[in-house]
Parts: sequence; structure tokens; C-alpha cells
Amino acid sequence: MPAKVAKIKKLHKSSDKEDVACRLSNTPAERIAAVEFLRKQMYNESAPRLQRVDRIV
Repeated sequence: MPAKVAKIKKLHKSSDKEDVACRLSNTPAERIAAVEFLRKQMYNESAPRLQRVDRIV
């Protein structure tokens, strides 16, 4: 069996600045694609959805 490895890393303010700089270096289309990817992971697009029905009386 492969050994399980976990690395513990402290977060610093400098890493936050690096993350922001990395995100801002992407084009708007790349940023939207990243958000869409995370949304699909969160809401599991393969799950069945409820149908919306409007009824006017």
C-alpha cells in the first residue's frame, strides 16, 4: 500500500499576496472558467434537478 503523506504548512500574508497576484494575472475568461469549475464541483451537475413550473391562474 502507498504511504499516506501530509504536509503541514503555515500560511503567511505573503502567500495571500502571491495568490492575488496569480489570480489577477489570469484573463477574465480564465477567472470565469475557474469559478464555473468550482461551481460544478460544489453542485454536482450529474445530480438530478427539480423542474421549475410556473402556473398562472
